[in-house]
Amino acid sequence: MLRGIGWSVGQNLSSQLVSTLVFVVLTRLLDARDFGLVAYASVFISFVQMFVEQGIPDAIVQGKDLEDEDFDAAFWCNLALSLVLAALVFIAAPFAGAHLHEPRLAAILPWLGLALPLSGLASVQGALLRRQMHYRPLAIRTIFGTVGGGIAGVAMACLGFGVWSLVGQMLANSIIAVIVTWSVTEWRPRWRLSWYRLRRLRGFAMHVTASAFLDYFNRRADDFLIGFYLGPVVLGYYSVAYKVLLTLTRLLTSPLNSVALAAFSRLQADRDAFRQVFFRCARGAAYSAFPVFLGVLAVAPEFVNVCFGRQWSASIPVLRILCLIGLLHSVAFLHGTALRALGRANWQMWFTLGGALTNVAGFLFAVRYGISAVAAAYVLSGYAWLAVDLALLRSALGISIAPYLRRLALPAAASVAMAVAVLLTRHLYVERVSDGWSLVIGSSIGAVAFTVIVCLADRSIPELAISLWHRLCRPSTQAAQPAIS
Repeated sequence: MLRGIGWSVGQNLSSQLVSTLVFVVLTRLLDARDFGLVAYASVFISFVQMFVEQGIPDAIVQGKDLEDEDFDAAFWCNLALSLVLAALVFIAAPFAGAHLHEPRLAAILPWLGLALPLSGLASVQGALLRRQMHYRPLAIRTIFGTVGGGIAGVAMACLGFGVWSLVGQMLANSIIAVIVTWSVTEWRPRWRLSWYRLRRLRGFAMHVTASAFLDYFNRRADDFLIGFYLGPVVLGYYSVAYKVLLTLTRLLTSPLNSVALAAFSRLQADRDAFRQVFFRCARGAAYSAFPVFLGVLAVAPEFVNVCFGRQWSASIPVLRILCLIGLLHSVAFLHGTALRALGRANWQMWFTLGGALTNVAGFLFAVRYGISAVAAAYVLSGYAWLAVDLALLRSALGISIAPYLRRLALPAAASVAMAVAVLLTRHLYVERVSDGWSLVIGSSIGAVAFTVIVCLADRSIPELAISLWHRLCRPSTQAAQPAIS
């Protein structure tokens, strides 16, 4: 598991670094309206894409005693579904552009819809790699796709393609991901489709898809309402702040999440081992994510000005508010992963339904007061459901919540103290140096403060960090197996 985490960490560090650099460059070359239009179009594409990327692929990772015939049925079903959904996007694009008063949506949506069959071609192979915890090929796929898509997007932006630069970036990423995935896997689908095999996967897949469907409203209803009521320019400012949240969340949670589902699924029958692994994962997630989100909150003005430019200053208050939900997401994602691994995807579905309803209601109320109010509604809704989330976790794992929260107390307290230290000392230097140096000084103060507090409070942390580093860097004694047969 540690080696899998190591590959996932390497993949995410490199791909997110490249993705962030590309995003920063594009914010200098494009305007808020371009980002807003693509964010608006992505609301629709991400809605249909979850039917391809969730459900059946997760059922393959979680399922027991699956055979090649199961994988064949899953592949052809997913590919057929992706083609149907792409056709529906093509047909619906003119109506979406007309009714939402954004004519350019009608042109953008069909091209973005091409990403759906591309996802259908690679989703099952990716699930097989995750199932057998072969994360090196997944890392290669992600890195190549991110770099290739970034090069295409920046090149098109420099040539004056405007909003189409973002479309080209997404499509190039998807095409390269398909090519690499098929290159690093030996498994190939055969011309057979068993309805019996599909029924074996259907129950779990339907609950996962339903949860993803509801989670879509949790995460994308704000984009739709902002775009509809406030327009693409305002949505552009919101989308930049949300992009930072999403990038940090993926960077900090995706490595652990991709490994955790496979690792938890293997421990279904051993609840004691399951609980121990879960506690370690949650504690590690808190130590890595809490200081990052509170640190960004403290230095948000300098962060936005340096990375994106002062023309994006309207994104600063939104980013600060969204960092608070990042704290919750950085640990709570493991709750849903644990429920899926234990076959309780239906519990997650009903929980997500409640969150989706309160989110949409909050967004509808808040959108009239601006994008900061929408972000605040998102944060309040998330924390309002925390007690229910913990109750589901306690019931599924058979654990007491108090010991679990105690494991998160030190990283939380140290992160809060760090943020307070940065904010209290910020007035001493913020007016005297440039934004770049202010960001460096604030980040340095935060890093030192957090490290000192944690090491003084728990003397085992330095030894644990050194031990973990040696285990991740130790050469593997087993031959690599980059392919699935």
